[in-house]
Amino acid sequence: MAEHHAPALDPHDPRLVEVNDLSDIFSELEGTAVADLLRWHNLPESRGSMPATTARARLLVSMCMDHRADLVIPNEFAYVLRSAGGTLRDSDFEVQYAIAVGGVTEIALLAHTDCGMVGVSGKRAKFVEGLVARGGCTADFANNEFDRFSTLYEQQDVVAFVIQECRRLEAMLPSLRAIPLLYRVADDKLLQIRTTP
Repeated sequence: MAEHHAPALDPHDPRLVEVNDLSDIFSELEGTAVADLLRWHNLPESRGSMPATTARARLLVSMCMDHRADLVIPNEFAYVLRSAGGTLRDSDFEVQYAIAVGGVTEIALLAHTDCGMVGVSGKRAKFVEGLVARGGCTADFANNEFDRFSTLYEQQDVVAFVIQECRRLEAMLPSLRAIPLLYRVADDKLLQIRTTP
């Protein structure tokens, strides 16, 4: 079976808003932990105001397990959950725990460019070959695992996915602020996402 490659994210997508200056941060984020995340991560001149530690987590960050994504944040600033594609579908308890016990009221959900979960259903051959070669299992086992999980993680549009995941979490936890962001792997920048036209 031929491998399918997902189309690259359009750099001119009107849903994406860069943060190159403090004035670029959405006004509705003013005073939030997400605004601090955007400021410290994207604006090197703001890092002088970044404390060495925040003593307690102010934010929950959900992001992909991709090795290319790394955040510039103070120690103890955020709980960080990583999963394939950044999905939280199987992590509701971790989210609830960070809110109920950890005390956070905001979550930043980060999708990223060039995500391996985009078009994952077309990566069967690579998955099976790799799991057999490096996992030591049989091809039947690897095929069954791919069939069992690939549709759960499949994404076509990472921006639409992260917006939908924010809405799902806010419906489940109405007092939670869930903010979708995009991590651009090419330059390690965070972009804001417009959720309304």
